[in-house]
This record gives sequence, C-alpha cells and structure tokens, in this order.
Amino acid sequence: MMTRSEIHNRFVERFAVGIKTPCLPEALKQVEKALNTRFPQSFIRFATCYGAVHTPGIQDLVTVGDPDHSPEGLHHDVLEFFSANDMLKTTEAYRSAGMDDALVVVASDCMGNVFGFRIIAGTERPDDAPVHVFDHGQGRISAVAPSFDGWLKSFVDLKQPDASANGM
Repeated sequence: MMTRSEIHNRFVERFAVGIKTPCLPEALKQVEKALNTRFPQSFIRFATCYGAVHTPGIQDLVTVGDPDHSPEGLHHDVLEFFSANDMLKTTEAYRSAGMDDALVVVASDCMGNVFGFRIIAGTERPDDAPVHVFDHGQGRISAVAPSFDGWLKSFVDLKQPDASANGM
C-alpha cells in the first residue's frame, strides 16, 4: 500500500508539467476562513508541497482517445489545481453562476468542471475527505472519489494506452 507521500509524489512526477507553485499554509488558512471550511489534511499536504500544478496528460488516459469511453470510476480528467487565490476566486465565481454554496473548489478539468470538497465545518481538520465535481453542463454536484488521496491514486493507477490497439 502506498503512503500519502508516495501517492502525491507519483501523481506529480507522472502528470505535472511546468512550474509547481506550492501554496503557503497562511494562504490556505485565509481561503478556509473566507469560505468557512476546513480542508482535509491530505489536501493541505498536497497543496503545500506542490500547489498549483498543471496536469494536461491525464485527459488522454481518462478518455483513451474517445470522450465517451473512460476507465471505470473515472469520468473526468483533472487539468489543473488552483493557487489559494484562484480557489477563492473560482469558488465565488461558480457560486455566483449557480453552483451550490456547499462546495469549495480546488481544481478543474479540461471542460471547465470544477472539483472540490463540501464545506467541512468545525475545528477538527479531517485527515481526508470525499472529492466532488460540479458539472456545469448538468448543473449538479456529485461525488467522484471517497477521498482525495484515493482520487489521486486512481490517476496514478491508470495504464498507458496500448499504441498497437489504436493502430499506431
């Protein structure tokens, strides 16, 4: 079984391109305060180590060249994780466009859908939490993974497509 650090490291090593911009802990606390939530420890660790990473290669693995076909349990790619400032601005923008106020967004896919956590109230910081997507085309929020670490691991576990199966 992979540790949290191994999952996060493998995810970033395999998919992140360009500059990795870690989030400052104080900036994440400001987002939490502004949106009245607590991020899970799993996300805090990822965001403070790697932050706003761009992951365009996931789309091809999720769609395998066919947008109507994706591996079981994966229906969305993740294109980018947001900086703390963009988490706040994007959450507010999507809320003003009709997204339920219960979601705090941290990432997006290639189609403009956003991923995040439902509001976690209280003083206790959970170790991990389910990841949800706001599908703007359908106008609804649904769960995509029972945990942040599990969500990242589902991408890490994706196999490269067999080039011979695609006639290459």
